[in-house]
Amino acid sequence: SVLISLWCAGLFCAVLTLAVTVYNVRRHYESAREQGLGHHEMLPSFGARADRIMQLLLVPAVGAVTSAAQMFIPGATPILSLFRVCQFSVAMRDLIEFLFVLNGSQQHIVDNLPKEKITLFSKFPLCCVFGWSCCAHRPRLGHLRFFVAGVRQFSLLLPLFGAVDVYIDDREGMPGFAVSQRVCETVMAVSTFLAMWSFKCLLPLMTRSIRAEDVDPERISSMERFVLLQMAAAKLLGMLIPRIVTHNLYSETPGGWVMPQHYYVTIITGFMLTVVQFMLSLLGACAYNADETIYPELDEAHDIPPDALALLDMNGIDVTRWKRLQHLQYGYDA
Repeated sequence: SVLISLWCAGLFCAVLTLAVTVYNVRRHYESAREQGLGHHEMLPSFGARADRIMQLLLVPAVGAVTSAAQMFIPGATPILSLFRVCQFSVAMRDLIEFLFVLNGSQQHIVDNLPKEKITLFSKFPLCCVFGWSCCAHRPRLGHLRFFVAGVRQFSLLLPLFGAVDVYIDDREGMPGFAVSQRVCETVMAVSTFLAMWSFKCLLPLMTRSIRAEDVDPERISSMERFVLLQMAAAKLLGMLIPRIVTHNLYSETPGGWVMPQHYYVTIITGFMLTVVQFMLSLLGACAYNADETIYPELDEAHDIPPDALALLDMNGIDVTRWKRLQHLQYGYDA
């Protein structure tokens, strides 16, 4: 009865998560179509904003489906976890690119960096190490690049070592298994730690240049929480539940089946993740609501295509070097 309750409740949360995700993705799809995007392209795209937001909104859906599958196929947990990691690593990159697009240009971000020295590196979990006044620096473009690299290493290393972890897990009992598993887990933990810290340090520097009348600061905070809670949920549940559930699961019939503690923990973890993903899908619906803030009204007679300059800048093209583009404004007045 315990297993049936977990399975039913987990499936219910997964279905709700999918329903919320489909509804939200559909709203962004319709908003992008109203702006004339995604109609006739050979390579379908719904614009710089909608493409990235849709990828972000898919994270809870992928997490809910894989977590629900984990409850029924606990032996496939390493592969299902790898799917979640790959989807999430893409989402972190998409959020940074989305915030870049909202800013309009790299120069706009740099121009709005604090002019005084601040404790750049004093974000959790290194706040006690770099929180002293002697560690204060004036933010520069190099600091932004450093933090972006800290996030990008996560997008590269975690899927790679996630695949290695699946390979190692399939060879349990072989010589060197314990050492290889410990090394893999350590690299993944350090990568996650560095990415979370870099992300926390980068966000204030990127979001301070976004005007409050354009995007509500509380909404930006919700965007940040949407990603950080995704990162923390699986790690915390993976550490806590094995310490809480320390026994096997026995059938109610005397002399019946016995489920080993490892599988029981995996099923409970999958159920808890479906609940978390449902809550995160609701948070994503609020943070990435398809409204006029994200999709402002366009004037095709006088404006340039939406986010055109930001996309050029993001792909390494310095607009200020091209005379035919110098008369165009970045999206914000200087």
